[in-house]
Amino acid sequence: MIITRKFTSLPQSILMAAAVVVIGVVVLATTRAATNNADLNNDGTVSVFDLSILLSKWGTADANSDISGDGAVNVFDLSILLARWAQAGTGPTPSPSGSATPTPTPTPGGITFNHCTNPTYTVPADPNNPNAGKNLGGYFVDSGTWNFANYPTSTQTMYICNFNNWYVDVSVPSAGNGDVKTYPNTQKQYINWTTRAMPRIDSFTSIMSTFAHTAPATGDWNFAYDIWINEIARSGSTELMIWTQPGGVNIGGYKSFPSVGSVTLSGITYDIKLLNGNIYFYVMRTFQNSGTVNILEILNHMMSKGWIPTSSTLGAIDYGVEVNNTNSTTTRFELNNFSITDAH
Repeated sequence: MIITRKFTSLPQSILMAAAVVVIGVVVLATTRAATNNADLNNDGTVSVFDLSILLSKWGTADANSDISGDGAVNVFDLSILLARWAQAGTGPTPSPSGSATPTPTPTPGGITFNHCTNPTYTVPADPNNPNAGKNLGGYFVDSGTWNFANYPTSTQTMYICNFNNWYVDVSVPSAGNGDVKTYPNTQKQYINWTTRAMPRIDSFTSIMSTFAHTAPATGDWNFAYDIWINEIARSGSTELMIWTQPGGVNIGGYKSFPSVGSVTLSGITYDIKLLNGNIYFYVMRTFQNSGTVNILEILNHMMSKGWIPTSSTLGAIDYGVEVNNTNSTTTRFELNNFSITDAH
């Protein structure tokens, strides 16, 4: 069951705003941010559930409800949602001009590889903000240059068509120590940044994710999920990494990590490693450049092993590429598809 809130608990002024938009403001949706997704709860349809979520966040900066990407939940987001009422939540639709033009390539597994050929946004590395990025369709696209300060010759530029369709050109040196220099990614944040409240994992009945990416033939890197449990990058938090495809020295390098076993979940076999007592690696034994991951099943497995408490909370789910080394040569990595579908 998807979590919703009753309209009767909302301010009357917000409901009046909804009525106004129904009458005439919907036309704004054709001119503002047509590249955003109004299916806020990811149930496949724009409906009363999405409207309930949006109205409950009215006047806030909630990234999931900020459909227009202007930094606030307001009449523009409401107009877009109503203009897309009853439409399938298949992701953002390109706007008529100056918008992204992905080139789709179907695959036998049913996951389409969308190649970003006309990016809407460009995000260069920002030395003052390693997490520079864009809010799009309830996700945050993060440049993730968190370690560039230690490697000042590194360069990176992200080219974004959508939250699930971007590419990044990266140049980082080989430091010989295996350091990750950057992790460009798309993330779904579950944490409330004001209160730092997070949903309990056992409140979910499903957390599924699909992915597709295009990797280079050179360099040292790994495409991976990065999932934060019981806070985000703070003392007491646990980090779960699900490696889908490593490249270069990383193909065999992870085998030196301390092993805590292996498991087969939803037909995928993972070798499980542990570093520093709180970073778990579930490495796909058969590497994949596209697929579907049952994230809740992995989290429940961690609970069953006693690696995280049964009362654990979920902070964020990211998917992207950790880049260790490109030999100071500009190298391209692509995200071609990505989604998270969850339910309570």
